[in-house]
Amino acid sequence: MAKIEKDFDDRAIDLVSVHESVNTHSPQGRFFVYLISLIAQWEREIIINRTKNGMAESARQGNYVKGKVPLGYKRREDDHGKLEIIPGIKNTIIHIFKDVAERDMPVNAIAARMSNVMILDRKWTENSVRKILNCDEYYGTMIFSKKKYVNQVPAIISKELFDLAHEKMDGRHHVMLNRYVYKGRCYCSYCKKPLTVSCNSSHKNRRYNYYYCSKCRKMINEKVITEQMDAQFTKKMREVMFETEIEKLQGKYTHAVTLLRRASYAYVTYGLTEAFYDSLIDSASQDANDIKKRILQESNRIEHLNFASMTYREQRDFVLENVVKMVIDVTKKDVLDVQFAKYKPLRDDIAIDEPQYTIEIQDNMICN
Repeated sequence: MAKIEKDFDDRAIDLVSVHESVNTHSPQGRFFVYLISLIAQWEREIIINRTKNGMAESARQGNYVKGKVPLGYKRREDDHGKLEIIPGIKNTIIHIFKDVAERDMPVNAIAARMSNVMILDRKWTENSVRKILNCDEYYGTMIFSKKKYVNQVPAIISKELFDLAHEKMDGRHHVMLNRYVYKGRCYCSYCKKPLTVSCNSSHKNRRYNYYYCSKCRKMINEKVITEQMDAQFTKKMREVMFETEIEKLQGKYTHAVTLLRRASYAYVTYGLTEAFYDSLIDSASQDANDIKKRILQESNRIEHLNFASMTYREQRDFVLENVVKMVIDVTKKDVLDVQFAKYKPLRDDIAIDEPQYTIEIQDNMICN
């Protein structure tokens, strides 16, 4: 109101009210306008203080007085001032904290992994994961008006796990500034020496990583390497991920085949009941269908992965595990050759007859 009055005064405009005796042309009128404004401000602040005092008293009585409920909680139907844990989301919150505290994963890598598999059927960003990591309610404490209310909500994690996750995040902050995807894998094509790393952060909010040959005195931008190797790395990455998944499923496949073989042998030799034999056949068939479904799901997921669009941590892990050496022409800015790590073949040599477990026949029953 004071600003509006000053703008009017600068333009030689008077404020006149028809219903009230207000006219800013006179000193008394200006005083009355200021007085009304101050009373309105005073009344507003009184209402705010009363509201805050009421919420603080409700918090002291053990109620959750903050607006939005954190992910993983919901208000109780019998008492809206109390929260209860949603069982289906509880494990997701625990995994996020454990990924940071115990597995030392960066926040952006956690967000990318959760988005790839569509955890809780939603896309995840680094900010959404970090918001969860900074929420005190998950270890049972509510902070309201800079005051802590301990054991105010049911805890999902321990205070020790919360503190350890924040310790890991704080300790990684200065380390993650220098991130080089191909560090230790690049060699000069002329002098055969490994390339050193350097960066240029002179541009605002931008970072450029370079790989430098001290003898040739030439360098190449990391972005140029990624653009040249994107297609080849994407193909290799998909092959490795698919082979790894197939190898995991092969053990389950072997188990299902062995179950069928031994069940058929026991049925013919020891005379198992037909109903029990049929139940074993149905179980093995279900396992085979599950394997087929899982392969199709993984194939569809892997098809949409692309090396250039992955997070730094995922790119770095792929290079460390799969790339032995990259020969680079620093003069022409070209990647001439890439040597990949050799992987053992899939377990084709596993015999179907190889026992996965033992069975014992007693009174026409089969026991695992």
